[in-house]
Amino acid sequence: MLHAVEAIEYLIEKEVDVRVPDVNGIQPITVACERGALDIVIALLKAGASVRTVDKNLVPILQVAVQKGKYDIVNFLLNLHRDEFASYELAGVVDPADANTQDW
Repeated sequence: MLHAVEAIEYLIEKEVDVRVPDVNGIQPITVACERGALDIVIALLKAGASVRTVDKNLVPILQVAVQKGKYDIVNFLLNLHRDEFASYELAGVVDPADANTQDW
């Protein structure tokens, strides 16, 4: 039986476009952020998914991770593309300047 990350890697190997949304307009990276699957988030980003991905309500994946309490993903995304996220307003939930110093 394949684990989720192995299944994702298999699809990537078969050149499946990881940016294609499901019937509800949600991309795989959004689901991975909601569920806290950091290994899948990394695999999807390596395969071409964007850190700028938004859900059907135009909520960025960083904010999705914050709202779901997936702070390992929040920290990863902030560290990966700190400059890109500097302009995102997170409604006061997380201050990007001290995201690495907070004890989640």
